[in-house]
Amino acid sequence: MRRPALAAALLLLALSSCTDSADDATSPRATSTPPASGNASPMTEGLPAAPAGSRWLGVDGTMIAVPASWRVTSRTCVGKGSGAVVIVDPESPVHRCVVPIGTVDLLVLREEGDASDSSSWEPQPAGHGLDVLASALGCRSSLPPICSQRFAVRGSTFTFSVTIRARGATRQIEAMRKSIRTIPAGYSAVPLIHFGWSVEKATQQLHAAGLRAESPSVDWPHYVTETVPEVGTLLKRGAVVELSIGDG
Repeated sequence: MRRPALAAALLLLALSSCTDSADDATSPRATSTPPASGNASPMTEGLPAAPAGSRWLGVDGTMIAVPASWRVTSRTCVGKGSGAVVIVDPESPVHRCVVPIGTVDLLVLREEGDASDSSSWEPQPAGHGLDVLASALGCRSSLPPICSQRFAVRGSTFTFSVTIRARGATRQIEAMRKSIRTIPAGYSAVPLIHFGWSVEKATQQLHAAGLRAESPSVDWPHYVTETVPEVGTLLKRGAVVELSIGDG
């Protein structure tokens, strides 16, 4: 009978698999799925822990704590209450969807010039040494209530527009606004890379952010479809970001 030999072979295969997994865990390549909270990844070790149930989103030199369950997108129009972070700028395809302010949970919109340049916005307590301006926090009468607010760091080109429909919505929005802080030295955020960009343009954008790009070797021009990890992910400077590519 060969059952002992078969069992020994299976055990050897299992040990080999564990070794491969351990090697992957120590690779300098960025992880594609950031931790829900605490940022324990080797690529983000040393960052302050995000509040319980949250993760950090980085944009324009700052980071903000968002619910860990919220997905991040830069290409799709999403509906109200979808639990999403939509990052767009004037070049974004989603920008042409005419996304109305307040129809997504968090819309990070890059505008021309200083995003906080609004005479109706007032200084708000941020708690981390940043000058944050915000619109009035407004709520609509409903069950649960729908509350929204726009805010930005003075001098930044990005505006945060938050809409939350839940009990305690005002507290959640205030907590997000007060979580804004400068990204620590030695770290960077994956920048917005547009679907359809050339590999060369995407690589330049990543290098400008202090990150490295890696893409499949091909013999003809391709376009970028996404990055791994996704836009807004915080990484140590010099970390590798993978570019997924398409050919038509």
